[in-house]
Amino acid sequence: MQARHVSHANNKSKRKMFPNLRSFKLILDGLSHRVKLCVKCLRDEREKAKKLQLGQKSQMVMQKAEEMMRKSREAQKERTFG
Repeated sequence: MQARHVSHANNKSKRKMFPNLRSFKLILDGLSHRVKLCVKCLRDEREKAKKLQLGQKSQMVMQKAEEMMRKSREAQKERTFG
């Protein structure tokens, strides 16, 4: 991508912008590969993974809470009708 750098004195000069690439070692199917990834893309993927993990944890918490509520309702019914 090409842009212009504008100084305080309003001098304009051409400049190039490059993506922020980093070299990473990935292990896929037991084989290691060296790849260059954009740091923003890597950050986005990490955030997606965190959200997925949090989503799974919240589902587990909700299931436990529903189970506890169901047990308390059953115990209350037993006390009421028992």
